[in-house]
This record gives sequence, structure tokens and C-alpha cells, in this order.
Amino acid sequence: MSVQDHAAVTVRAAVADDAASIAGLVAALEGSGARVGEVARRLERLLDDQDTGVLVAERSGAVVGWGHVFVAHRLQVATFAELGGLVVAPEQQRRGVGTALLAASEAWARGRGVGEMRIRSRVERDGAHAFYAARGFEARKRQTVFVRPLG
Repeated sequence: MSVQDHAAVTVRAAVADDAASIAGLVAALEGSGARVGEVARRLERLLDDQDTGVLVAERSGAVVGWGHVFVAHRLQVATFAELGGLVVAPEQQRRGVGTALLAASEAWARGRGVGEMRIRSRVERDGAHAFYAARGFEARKRQTVFVRPLG
């Protein structure tokens, strides 16, 4: 383990200046480049939304993960919070970063009076499924996402 492995993880609300770090982490997850400008525009919109929280995890002053949580309002079910994304730098995985981001996301939701957190995870992400299951989440259903461009 490096010295950095022993440094505390801190979680804070994201700010506009975090866009480049967030874009870098998206690229690491997806294996393709996320344009910083696009991420910055999306982040700006999300930071203005009272029903959305964007959090970043830092270790030794560097952003090593981010989480996106939002309040979901549906007609057919009670309001819930959904984790829209949770990404941890590959070299920081299994070192408490994801756990800290998940805990902060849950606290954010509780602070808004929400009583349930949901997470959607792609079927091939077995490691993520194990991470969430180990933290008390249960798989309830599988679904298919249909997409149609509106251009």
C-alpha cells in the first residue's frame, strides 16, 4: 500500500471546478473520453437542481470518486432517491471511497425526507452488484431500457 492509501477520504458537494476531474473518472469507467465541456455543462445544470446532489470524494487533495444522487418522483410509487452514478478511480477501489460516497448519498437523501434509495447497475457490472449487496441493497428486478433518439 502506498502512503495515499492511508489518507482519509473526505466527501463534499461538487463545484463547477470539479468538471475536469469528474470527466476523467467517467472516461476511466467507460473506456472513452468524456468531453470536459459537456461534463461541465451537465454539472452546472445539476448543481442548480434542488432535487439533485453531486458529491466528490477526495483523498490527499485529489478527486478520486464522485456520486450523483437525485430525488425521483413517480405517480405509481412513493418518492425515492436514486443513485444516478457512483464512480471511483480504479486505483482507489476497495479502499473506502465508494462506501464513503454511498453513505454521503444516503445522508443527502435522508436530509430531504426520502426513505428509500434505489440503484440501477448494468448487468455486466458484477463487482458493483457485490458492492451494493454487501451494503444491504437487494436486487428487486431486471429491466430492459429502450432508447429512441428524438432528433
